[in-house]
Amino acid sequence: MFYGILIKMNWCDNDKHHLPHFHAYYNEFEASFDFDGEIIAGSFPARQTAFVKP
Repeated sequence: MFYGILIKMNWCDNDKHHLPHFHAYYNEFEASFDFDGEIIAGSFPARQTAFVKP
């Protein structure tokens, strides 16, 4: 957790997304990101997305 952003990686989460990804949570926002920092699903505030991108 950093700046109020929680990052989670699930080792077996192929039901929803078939690409390698991680989940980010911030307040009421939740999004799945690929490893390039692009949002696959969900929504996330622009400022916090900048912190999540590599």
